Amino acid sequence: MIGTVISTAIAVAVVGEHYVSSQGVEEAFRKHDTADAVIRTVFERTTVMGDYLLQHEPRARFQWQRANESLGRMLDDAAFASERSGATLVTMRANHLRTSEIFPRLVRAFEARRADEGAAELSSELEQRLVAQLLTTSQSTVSLASQLARDADAELEQDLRRTEWLGFVLSVCLVTVLAGTWFIFAQRVVRPIGRLQQGIRALARGDFEHRIDVPGRDELAQVARSFDTMAERLKSTMVSRDEAEEALRQHAHDLGERFKELTGLYSLSKIFDRPGISLEESLQAVVEVLPPAWHYPEITCARITLDGREFTTGNLEETMWRQASDIVVGGEPAGAVEVFYLEEKPELDEGPFLKEERSLIDDIAARLAQSIERMRAEGEIRKLNVELEERVIERTAELGAVNQELETFSYSVSHDLRAPLRSMDGFSHALLEDYGDKLDAEGRDYLQRVRAGSQKMAQLIDDLLKLSRVTRGELERREVDLSQLAQAVAAKLQESAPERRITFDIAPGAVVEGDARLMRIVLENLLGNAWKFTAKHDHATIEFGVTNHDGEPAYFVRDDGAGFDMAYADKLFQPFQRLHTSTEFGGTGIGLATVARVVKRHGGSVWAESGVEQGATVYFTL
Repeated sequence: MIGTVISTAIAVAVVGEHYVSSQGVEEAFRKHDTADAVIRTVFERTTVMGDYLLQHEPRARFQWQRANESLGRMLDDAAFASERSGATLVTMRANHLRTSEIFPRLVRAFEARRADEGAAELSSELEQRLVAQLLTTSQSTVSLASQLARDADAELEQDLRRTEWLGFVLSVCLVTVLAGTWFIFAQRVVRPIGRLQQGIRALARGDFEHRIDVPGRDELAQVARSFDTMAERLKSTMVSRDEAEEALRQHAHDLGERFKELTGLYSLSKIFDRPGISLEESLQAVVEVLPPAWHYPEITCARITLDGREFTTGNLEETMWRQASDIVVGGEPAGAVEVFYLEEKPELDEGPFLKEERSLIDDIAARLAQSIERMRAEGEIRKLNVELEERVIERTAELGAVNQELETFSYSVSHDLRAPLRSMDGFSHALLEDYGDKLDAEGRDYLQRVRAGSQKMAQLIDDLLKLSRVTRGELERREVDLSQLAQAVAAKLQESAPERRITFDIAPGAVVEGDARLMRIVLENLLGNAWKFTAKHDHATIEFGVTNHDGEPAYFVRDDGAGFDMAYADKLFQPFQRLHTSTEFGGTGIGLATVARVVKRHGGSVWAESGVEQGATVYFTL
């Protein structure tokens, strides 16, 4: 009975200690999980921040905010019993709050720099300081997480030492109490406890493979099995701790390498953003920022070759430890980016280089190719602009010469050709007046024909001069009321032949942007044609209005006169082309050609619809 009571008391004590130790181990393991999750989230947030610094895309900013919010929730949910761990957690939360304040400032600084080019240099310095603060705060958070993991290891070792000490005390007490009953309980109590003590010592030494072999179903056997279970869990915990420490070291290494890569790419993008920098200056500046981005910057040198030219660092020396990437411009290799180590280093992923450095040098070569193509295209555009300006000057001079020749021709036509025509008309008129009674009817008819021909030639010259003037001179665009112009032209026509029964239907409010003088010429020709081709009708209607054509206003003049055959509509707006004989209707065939040129100068189009004796409608747009 006494042995059972003692055994029960010992078992309760061991189980209680086992429970306390298990709680400590679980607390340490939870700290490990929290530290590892914080490190992963900080690394993800730093990577997204680097993408935002390079591209400034809203997607990267939103990803950073999600990662930052995830880290905040993680830190808010974490809770530890020890005072030191709690203080570490408070500092990590403070770092998180500081990071949440800095990144929006960085975003606002970039947006201010993009909105105000004049403050670009000041905003760039502010961006660099904010980036450095963000990275420093992230490194501090990683260090605090590592401290949290180390605290967990220390607490775990303390729990193991306490377990060993209590086991030793329990063993001494057991030996003292059972001294009188040694022979009775030696096989059932002392030996299992000895094995239990050996297991505890083995566990304290770090031998997590040790197991206690106590057969049976009594309390000690249950304690032994609980001890074996605890040893198995401790083994898993230590393996997880080793993996976490290795992951922590790898994350820290990756973070450092990523920071160097981002710094190099950020500096590269800043170089090509400098206003007025030449291609040669850009390449020399790029080659100087390459060494700091590599694993051993103190023994790194670099060279960029482009179209036979070299841009190097001051310490360039070609060695066997080389890494290179081609610069491909326009689908063809135009040069290369080369990085050399000046002395031998341990074998890494690619010779002495890291695998990340292969993607880095390829990325740099690709960015250089894009920047070179852009700068060459800009240079070609500037060259084309200069050539275009020279051509414009040449064409302007040629146009001035042509206009001068046209002026000379117009002067010649209006003076040199008019004089002979006036002589022909005048002498013919004199012959009819002075010698008309001496000529027979046929002679007088011949003279009348000479006069009619000279007068028609004079009218043709006038129309040609008007057509020439329409195509010259600058357009004086302003608001023009076509309805008022049409009313004025209609009134003038009615004054010329008040006996005619003509109804004018003019739509009000037809206001356009154009040259008022040329618009009057258009309406004089269109309404004059409508007036002329309705002359053989006792009563006629002439209409001016506005309709819709392909979503834009089209203005028209419509009459119910002689009309024309649409088979000949393609000749209607060509000079000297007439669809009626001169005996039917007068004119020179210049009017509609003048209309077409005025409309074309206003960027519009003109067309007509008609039928023989069904009237005609002429449309135009501006």
